[in-house]
Amino acid sequence: MPELSWSSPKGKFVGAGKQVSEALGRKPFSTDLKERHPFDIEICRVPPGKTPYSYHSHSAQWEFYHVISGKGAVRHKDGTTPIEPGDAFIFQPDEPHQLINDGSEDLILYVVADNPIGESSYSRQQEMAGALARTRDYPLRESGLLRWGRMKASDELSPRARDLNRGVKVMVLALLAILAWSLPVEAQGSKDATPFGPIGEVDVDQLMKFGKARGFDLQPEMQRIYKKDEEALARLFALSLKFKTFDRNARTYGSIMYTCWLRFGEAYGVDLYLKVLDRQPDEVQQRVRDFLYYPLLRMPKEKRKENVEEMRRMYPRLFPIDFQFGRNDPIF
Repeated sequence: MPELSWSSPKGKFVGAGKQVSEALGRKPFSTDLKERHPFDIEICRVPPGKTPYSYHSHSAQWEFYHVISGKGAVRHKDGTTPIEPGDAFIFQPDEPHQLINDGSEDLILYVVADNPIGESSYSRQQEMAGALARTRDYPLRESGLLRWGRMKASDELSPRARDLNRGVKVMVLALLAILAWSLPVEAQGSKDATPFGPIGEVDVDQLMKFGKARGFDLQPEMQRIYKKDEEALARLFALSLKFKTFDRNARTYGSIMYTCWLRFGEAYGVDLYLKVLDRQPDEVQQRVRDFLYYPLLRMPKEKRKENVEEMRRMYPRLFPIDFQFGRNDPIF
């Protein structure tokens, strides 16, 4: 099973992971809930002295962790707790957390996430330059409580199970993460939902019908996009002009567009994404940039300016100096 590694530009965030669910057939970019799988399993490895991502939380996603080997610490709202093999803990949406390897050997953990459609979060410290490679690691806000539990000796992994080269032998751990793989709208609340509001299966189905009626088949087009099809990406951009009001379909589209920006940039680079965007008519460029800028407006006002400046510094072509949100755009 191949291992994906990542590092921020200055090496502050470093980690690696084996995508177990994808090796078992999961299609992470599919809008078909069966193809997505109800949970996502990763074997995460953190080198000594490193942290894989910044202190963060999620808007809709649950994450379960189980320490396989190594020692370290997990940062949470109430402080920092040491972790060692056999420890298990879970974070609900909106509960901030960060892994830290302060030991002398690799820290290896199972990470099981429900990875819901519409998940969106961002880094409190705005250390996004390197963290963008992991769509799971965009924090939203600091609140919540670490749910902590130490496994009994009888529950610890066998030596064979600890041998990552011999395969995954503890898939039963994934069952512990299926707590709320599809949160009801009522449970998510309006204030702390994703930047475009809570998005569910019904919303995606409605957007697919909306798109098909206008010549855009969402599921196969997204599959083409994640295979580096620039024309499919251009068609996704063009669909933005089909929305006449900022209704439920527009919000669902915005959530998918925002996720596409993150994941396409991860796979093929931000420059290619922006190259395709820059080829579009002016009204399409404005509408797409409005959708991507909108999540910044959901941040607290006192932090919004700082975050916008940081985003523009990292991606000057995304929001140029002359960009004005909602300019000549009736839905914004």
